[in-house]
Amino acid sequence: MPTSPPRELDGARPCVVADLDAARFEAHAGDEGIIFFCVENAPPSACGTHSGADGSLTFWTRLRGRILEVRRDAFVLAMSDHLVTVRHHLPSGVLLDALAGRIVELALTQTYRGRGRATIDVVLHDEDGRTVLWAHDGRHPDDRDAHGLSLRAMLEENTARLAVRTDTGVATVACPGILCVESSGRSWHLALVRLAADDIGFLLMRR
Repeated sequence: MPTSPPRELDGARPCVVADLDAARFEAHAGDEGIIFFCVENAPPSACGTHSGADGSLTFWTRLRGRILEVRRDAFVLAMSDHLVTVRHHLPSGVLLDALAGRIVELALTQTYRGRGRATIDVVLHDEDGRTVLWAHDGRHPDDRDAHGLSLRAMLEENTARLAVRTDTGVATVACPGILCVESSGRSWHLALVRLAADDIGFLLMRR
């Protein structure tokens, strides 16, 4: 099964990045607490399953192709002569329009562990394998899978903040909110949409 997130070969900036409109995000993020991705018409060879030692079951999909069209809630990917639709629910202010016409690689996992809904994890790379976007919704990610970051929930009676260990120390962000971070020499926007003791939704986007 592909690693999630996949490992980058170097820290250079991707050839294209997604856009983040901070004003739109902050205006609507409080009502948009779910991040979701699904794939339609993926080739069978691009999909698989994996059972974990902890009893979890993971469905994974790995795609590489050129983005032909970007819509508000989806984009169309051409894999040779095969067209795949990647549908998503992302916060307002997260804009993928700049990806139109680009070759990208997408790794999607849906992991079920115990009761409750799946943990969704998506990494979008440019054609050279550099991370453009990491989206995560569900259980908190392990430190080893967090692009060099360490994420911890700080919960008080009426507030929720996320503590993030970065190259320069520990920073915090209220939920919902945006934080600019440096990790392993790379610059990111972290857009946090939901936070609880055992549940989180966020996007990590290269700057």
